[in-house]
Amino acid sequence: MWPFSKAGSAKNRFEREAMPHMDAVYRFALSLTRDAAEADDLVQETFLKAFKAFDSFQEGTNCKAWLFRILRNTRINKIRSAGREIGVDDAAELIEATTLVGWSERAFYRGPEAAAVLAATRDQLEEALSSLPSDFRQAVVLADVEGLAYQEIADVMGTPI
Repeated sequence: MWPFSKAGSAKNRFEREAMPHMDAVYRFALSLTRDAAEADDLVQETFLKAFKAFDSFQEGTNCKAWLFRILRNTRINKIRSAGREIGVDDAAELIEATTLVGWSERAFYRGPEAAAVLAATRDQLEEALSSLPSDFRQAVVLADVEGLAYQEIADVMGTPI
């Protein structure tokens, strides 16, 4: 239990603003790691860091994009702490071929016709995504799967728009 009313309100605010994005954060983690156990660990660490730093989150901004940025930075830091430098040539190792995790929950997937169309093109889409450089692949996933705006994607990835 939270001993102070301020902490209680921070907890309530975190639960209200950050926790609804847990599934999206997990999908992004899974697309980065391609390993469920590693994605679970990454999500747990992301939410712990987010909770500890929640006072720095500006209310009214995109909490999902903020969480994605924490997750991406956490992933990069884990790789660096393992003694591996991340260079342009190593970017493919950082983020392997992105799967279309989470598309089955999207509204356009509902119904048999939409399911058949998606099933028929899924392999082609995954092949096309895997041929992209990792930064481009991340941007596509953040835009088309997670629905972030271009400025939010640039913020998550730490790049200019």
